Amino acid sequence: MFQSLKNFFHIRIVMNLYSLRNYFTNNGAVWLRLTGSDLEKMVSKIVDYNRLDLDNKNVLDLGCGTGTMLQYAVENHHCNAYGVDLIRLNVHQAKKKVPSGFFYRGDILEYLHDLNKKFDLVILYGVIGCFTLSNQRAIIDKILDSLNPGGILWIGANLYEDFNYKLVKENDVVDGKDCWVIESTPKNKKVISKTGYLKSIQWVRKDIYFVVKNRILVKKGKKVKLFAAKDIQEINGVWTAKTLQMITTKNKKLVHKSIFQLKNVKYNTNVEDSIFETEVMQRGL
Repeated sequence: MFQSLKNFFHIRIVMNLYSLRNYFTNNGAVWLRLTGSDLEKMVSKIVDYNRLDLDNKNVLDLGCGTGTMLQYAVENHHCNAYGVDLIRLNVHQAKKKVPSGFFYRGDILEYLHDLNKKFDLVILYGVIGCFTLSNQRAIIDKILDSLNPGGILWIGANLYEDFNYKLVKENDVVDGKDCWVIESTPKNKKVISKTGYLKSIQWVRKDIYFVVKNRILVKKGKKVKLFAAKDIQEINGVWTAKTLQMITTKNKKLVHKSIFQLKNVKYNTNVEDSIFETEVMQRGL
């Protein structure tokens, strides 16, 4: 449910950057809705729609994963492939799929900071919502500067269509902050069976696009789960709730209550790759 909401607002974040739709539309943006989850087909649609000739051209995939999109582009359009991803295993797999490609394992912002190459297609699929609004602006500005004349920036996001979303209240206040109130309901019984949820209402802060409150109606036992994010601070450019509370009730009586408190939060710290090896994960730190 939270992932669905995240992707719902993923689009809204992108659309609000620069007063987003106006900014991008004035710069020649085209808005497409691509159906299906096949990454190769989506690349094909983007290339065909824009009539791109990528033969011996530079294509950059930021957040390339295991290189599926770049593999398709190289095999079908004979381009020069460049990819960036944080996960070592992803980059390892991408190098296998695209031996001729150039891959960088690390942060997108760091990569773009030192970038001195031009591209004809830059793919930013499913990652822009992971950054703060200020960093989104920096990323997009840098990409636009790195495009060759006629080059294309493709910003993509997953839309999870298992739920119907409705803005039930334009403005409500939680802890002194203005929020949207969004209701999400499953589209069919299959979704209800998979998630166990009958309905969810989320309060999302307008200034930072952060879910601060959630009320979930659970099918099993007709329980209600109440989520709250407290003590929200910006740490290293990332908005973080240092206190998370989940309360489960039935017939308005308390069934369970959990409170998580985060202390000494740090982001963008160096972490040894060995920590994520299977043996270490099984053994624990």
